[in-house]
Amino acid sequence: MSEWYFAQPPITRSLLAAAFATTVACQAGAVSPHDLYFDWSLVLAGQAWRCATCFIFMGPAFDLGLLMRLYLLWSYSQRLEEGSFHGRTADFAWFVALGAGFLLALAAIPGWLDLHFMAESLSFMFIQVWARRNEAARMVIMGVLEVRAPYLPWVLMMFSISMGAEAGEAFAGIVAGHTYYFLEDVMPIVNAAKGRGRKRVLQTPEMMYWLCGSGDEDDRQFQ
Repeated sequence: MSEWYFAQPPITRSLLAAAFATTVACQAGAVSPHDLYFDWSLVLAGQAWRCATCFIFMGPAFDLGLLMRLYLLWSYSQRLEEGSFHGRTADFAWFVALGAGFLLALAAIPGWLDLHFMAESLSFMFIQVWARRNEAARMVIMGVLEVRAPYLPWVLMMFSISMGAEAGEAFAGIVAGHTYYFLEDVMPIVNAAKGRGRKRVLQTPEMMYWLCGSGDEDDRQFQ
């Protein structure tokens, strides 16, 4: 098991470990979900950790729903990190940070999506970006339903809702993922067509390369 875990790319295994550890802690009674959910008023009152813990809590109990959520988080985070982000750990970390910030901003809109726990939102953000970058792929769900990649997030959202999840969490993730895809993948093409050069809109900051230990300029080029 340890060999499998350390074979996973760094950001993916960190997210998976954090989500699993949080569930174990809640199950053991060491932590309460009431201390983990996102609420701007509590964050402003000094409980800043809620900006992170809301993304790693997937449920208080080990059940089928939890296993499905962990699988989606691992599967599509890994596919991205080892696929279009291969060798670009800092860029992937920046993508996760941007997506989390966008979701927190959505959660701050009063009376809209009512987001308090956003682990599922993060997973659907990964799914949406992977689906847009692999539009020709076909996925088989539950061994019977074949779905083209662009429709995958919506089909999985229906499955998630059928298992008791809130629709707003998955929808917010799809919106966050599509926003990133548009700014990172589509806008540079539009800029190039208008003679502005193929410039990345969401440039990864130097500090992120330093934090992730990425030093080569070759690893920082637009891909």
